[in-house]
Amino acid sequence: GGRLDSDTGSAARALGWPVLASYGMTETGSQIATESLDALDAPFFGKWLPLLPGWKAELGLNGCLRVRGDALFSGVVREGATDRNWEFVSRCQCGSEWFETSDLVTLKTRADGGIELQFLGRADDLVKKLGELISLEKLRGRFDGLLRNHQMSGTIVALPDERIEHRLVAVVEGEQADGPLGEVVRAEFDSLVAPFERIDELVWISFIPRTELGKIAFGRLRAALTN
Repeated sequence: GGRLDSDTGSAARALGWPVLASYGMTETGSQIATESLDALDAPFFGKWLPLLPGWKAELGLNGCLRVRGDALFSGVVREGATDRNWEFVSRCQCGSEWFETSDLVTLKTRADGGIELQFLGRADDLVKKLGELISLEKLRGRFDGLLRNHQMSGTIVALPDERIEHRLVAVVEGEQADGPLGEVVRAEFDSLVAPFERIDELVWISFIPRTELGKIAFGRLRAALTN
């Protein structure tokens, strides 16, 4: 799953659903940080998440999260040239117990010694436009929230541009006949972000490619937009 944004979390709580924000990854087999049950007694916040027992966390030199724990994956199996040629590759051949992720986080230590984690975004989701560093994770969350208000779905993709480094393309799933509504959402979005974060192009697509798990296949989407 993706990040549980504040609007979705608050809406779920309003419906009586006892949702808690969590953070995890495939490489750990489950979540490694989760809101405590006490969080259900307050309005949804979902930013600072206590690290669960069994996990250690620290920041790498690039500001990305490093984790260590018994449930950490040991390696990957890669398919070779033929169907029967499989190879196991150890997670880290240097012998380190730590796994460095591509997630930018902030860590803080509580008075009782516990660690809390705040997810900021993925390092590979940061792009530059006009010399300014932009978090696509943040922009996608805001754009998705506006689209849902109009019962629409879509995302934002950054494509290389010779003049401004990257141009931001808003992709909306649906028919071109809904174009005026798309422009309304675009205007709403542009009014909420910095000038360099505004949408450069609005594109309608009948179907946004997704993985088997339902996540947007950004590689295939970018290829479709550039072909």
